[in-house]
Amino acid sequence: MNKKLIGALLVLITLGALGGYYYVKQPVGTIKKELKPLKVAYTEDGFTGKVIEFADEKGFFTDNGLRIEKIPSAKSTSTLLTSGQADVTFNMMTPALTVYLNDLDIVWVAKDREYPTEFDLVSRYSKDDANKIKNVAVDRLGGTQNLISELVTPVDDKSKLNYVLSPNEAGKLAMLENGSADMALINNLGDAGDIYSANSYTIFDQSETFSKTKMPGGIFTTKKMISDKNTELKDLIKAYETALDYVVKNQSEFKDYIVKKDELKESLVQVLLDKFIISLADDRKPVKSDVEGVLDVVAKVSNPKNPSRSLDDFIDASLF
Repeated sequence: MNKKLIGALLVLITLGALGGYYYVKQPVGTIKKELKPLKVAYTEDGFTGKVIEFADEKGFFTDNGLRIEKIPSAKSTSTLLTSGQADVTFNMMTPALTVYLNDLDIVWVAKDREYPTEFDLVSRYSKDDANKIKNVAVDRLGGTQNLISELVTPVDDKSKLNYVLSPNEAGKLAMLENGSADMALINNLGDAGDIYSANSYTIFDQSETFSKTKMPGGIFTTKKMISDKNTELKDLIKAYETALDYVVKNQSEFKDYIVKKDELKESLVQVLLDKFIISLADDRKPVKSDVEGVLDVVAKVSNPKNPSRSLDDFIDASLF
């Protein structure tokens, strides 16, 4: 055999042996773990969205083997889920149930809050005069704000409520000022600063208004995703729980993050953070009894395709 060929073969064998030795000797920590992708949708103006963004920056998702694609939305995220644009969504109960009662595939898999904190229930009447409330300003009839108003507006006879439309938050505040609306639902990261600085408004605490009718929020996905990405969904729930626990224990750090990121007043963020912390559920498993009262209101107000659909296919606690 040609000496040059033999020499070349010896070099290759030596390099291969050295390469194998080097691979075996590498510390375990240097082998990069492949992250599993997951598309996550959430409402961009709520505190839940802030927790997700904060958790992503802190590395809670990658620590649990996930590479999430964040999909912030200005509107309800349920349509992003049912259209396949998102694998999972963080949402309130009313839009999710509306989608479900229209015979679409959406499943509640985890609870984060006992009631929503994305809005402020604001009135020009005092709590003692709550029964004077007749006109409620909402962004669209049959929408989330309309549904929430039906649930929690503190009047004895809700059948007498009249809903008036306003396309934006500033318009709702103006309607309260001129008397054309007695109550409005204001997104708390929009014009909430004006609410808290105005003495003429009464702000109804969600922990009071939701004391009789629960309306939890949480994580929603589809049956297909539970089958196709079961491990990823379990990892997401675990990472989000870790993030919530961290926020509760490190509230100052989280508050400073929001103040800097969104350029909001510290006093306002503190109020909103306090509300969010109080609303958090002790048990994250979805429970049927939590949504039975909400189901009746959604069926009444939003006029869905299948108002009598059973909740059996809506709730899945198998990821815990």
